[in-house]
Amino acid sequence: MHSLLKRQLRRFFGDRFSTPEEWQGFVDAVNAAYREFDADREMLERALDLSSQELLQANSEMRAVFQAIPDLLFRLDHEGVILECKASVTTDLLLSPKQLYGKRIQDIPFSHVGDKFRNAIRQMHETQSIVSIEYSLVTSAGEQFYEARLLPLLENQIIAIIRNITVRKRAEIENERLLADLQHRGTQLLAAAEVSKSASTILDPDELMNQTVHLIRERFDLYYVGIFLVDETSQYAVLRAGTSEAGQQMLEAGHRLVVGGESMIGWSIANAQARIALDVGAEAIRFNNPYLPQTRSEMALPLIGRNRVIGALTVQSAQEAAFSTEDIITLQTMVDQLTIAIENAWLYQETRRRASELAVLIEIDRDISASLDLQIVLERIAIHARNLVGADDSRVYLLEPDGQTLRAIVAQGQYAERFKATPLRLDESVIGDVVQTGSAKVIHHATPDLRTTPALKALKGPLTVMCAPLLSKGKVTGVMVLDRIGKHGSFNQPDLDFLIGLSGQATIAIENAQMYAREQQRAAELASALERQRELDRLKNEFIQNVSHELRTPLAIVRGYAELLASGDLGKLPPEQQPPADIIARRARMLSNLMDDLTAILEVETQGAKQEPVDLVELVHALLADFKVAAKMAGLRLTAEVAPDLPRVPGDPNHLRRVLDNLFSNAFKFTPAGGSVTVCAWREGPQRNAKSDRYRRRHSAGQARPHL
Repeated sequence: MHSLLKRQLRRFFGDRFSTPEEWQGFVDAVNAAYREFDADREMLERALDLSSQELLQANSEMRAVFQAIPDLLFRLDHEGVILECKASVTTDLLLSPKQLYGKRIQDIPFSHVGDKFRNAIRQMHETQSIVSIEYSLVTSAGEQFYEARLLPLLENQIIAIIRNITVRKRAEIENERLLADLQHRGTQLLAAAEVSKSASTILDPDELMNQTVHLIRERFDLYYVGIFLVDETSQYAVLRAGTSEAGQQMLEAGHRLVVGGESMIGWSIANAQARIALDVGAEAIRFNNPYLPQTRSEMALPLIGRNRVIGALTVQSAQEAAFSTEDIITLQTMVDQLTIAIENAWLYQETRRRASELAVLIEIDRDISASLDLQIVLERIAIHARNLVGADDSRVYLLEPDGQTLRAIVAQGQYAERFKATPLRLDESVIGDVVQTGSAKVIHHATPDLRTTPALKALKGPLTVMCAPLLSKGKVTGVMVLDRIGKHGSFNQPDLDFLIGLSGQATIAIENAQMYAREQQRAAELASALERQRELDRLKNEFIQNVSHELRTPLAIVRGYAELLASGDLGKLPPEQQPPADIIARRARMLSNLMDDLTAILEVETQGAKQEPVDLVELVHALLADFKVAAKMAGLRLTAEVAPDLPRVPGDPNHLRRVLDNLFSNAFKFTPAGGSVTVCAWREGPQRNAKSDRYRRRHSAGQARPHL
């Protein structure tokens, strides 16, 4: 039985008390309860002993942790008054710990930091949860960054843990800077890639430059970007592309800078080097552009092509020191790509231009061959020249007969009629100088006056004139002229070469037209002479016809009586009269033959010869018979060697007989007495036979005879 239960029973029942049987169950239950209570008490005592030790150990460990933590620890009341503080690094405290006690934490730092603490305390009371804030203070160690965490405790107290996060914050700032630099670098590379893409796909130089300047301005967030190209004289850098409204205004005004002059662009081109002004106010060589008043920093980068500088890129920012080393490297890379692209575009345009020029020259050559109308051909040449070269006006001057005045016979463009109405004196115009020297030239940046184009003397703005002489057989006969007015730019050497080619075509057209005019005049003269000849022939034929008609009858009578007298049919003549009678008869026969010849000629000219088959063998033998007596009387031997296979030939038998009569008469006349006259005839050509070959060889192989 439990000792406590025994004492209680003895106290009430005495020492001799014995437990009645009926109470035994109750006493056992109470005894068990006492024993369980003892067991619980022992367990509780052990637990209390253990908890005290663990609590002491945990408290010791917590203090050790707090001492080891480098943070600032503050215990505050519910209004933020500092009750206790701990700092492992005293430089993190603006005041000593003794000076901090009793002050509100939100009143200690600067006002902007105090507002953050005040708002954090209010938020913590409202949410009963941890609230974090970040702030920075300038201490003796420089600017320091802190993170404060406020957590509520019992009894309306607050624990504030403040950690110095300067290292982490600076790392974050550096990371942000690096990220921004990386993004900026990515933007630059993207811009470079886009410029490279444009350079490989755009073949129009103006479109390429315009797209590039806008791309650079957008990607680099710049105030202004422009591209200058060196003009044909290499004296000026002319603006070819510019961003914003200012760029458009400068393009319309024909903005240009002197190469090597007092401008960053001019200096960069002249020296083939980049020039950077991070503060334009301190830059010694700079053009103060009134169109761009907000420029604070500027950079000029040269466009260096194949062993020459073709221009420069200007980039301007409204901020000072806006360009980093990376910006300069990236932009220079883009400029190099742009330079290659511009030169490639120029080469492509030059190739197309050459093809167009060749096509135009071929077309003009066709026009020259197809038309001899000088006005039409020169009009087409002037139109082609104006369109292909991109001129505002084109015209062709020809030298007047006085050799001192030029007159435009063809003109194209806005001022065409004015040019046609204004003659030029050689000694009063630059165009006249071209005629006098015979050399083509381009007059850049000319001022319209009497020495350039008198017809444009009232014109305002820049003017470029290009002239090429018309040379014919080393002599200048005229000049071709093209004009560009205002912002359309100057002419270059390829333009001049093309104009020289066109002037050659124009010269050919003029020579052809002049030659055609001469031939037309010659043809008219020949036609007039032919008409006169026909009239003379008609008069001759009438004369012959009249003479033959009027003389034939009396001549026949005279011949008849003369032959009768000579033959003695009218009586024997005395010896002294017979020779004269013979002469009269012979001369009468000669006159009769002459009349027959005149009649035959007239017949051939008016009616044509009669055509019928003639047997040459028979004709030759008939003539031999007719001349046999005459040959005998002249003491000549007459023979004939005629091939028997001669074919019949078409002709007039009377005319052929007359031809052979004349041949025989001449042979008899020039052959001395005792000689011989031989008539030979054979066939020539592929149809000849062996006999004809034999006759031909015999009579043609020998030496030439002195007489017929």
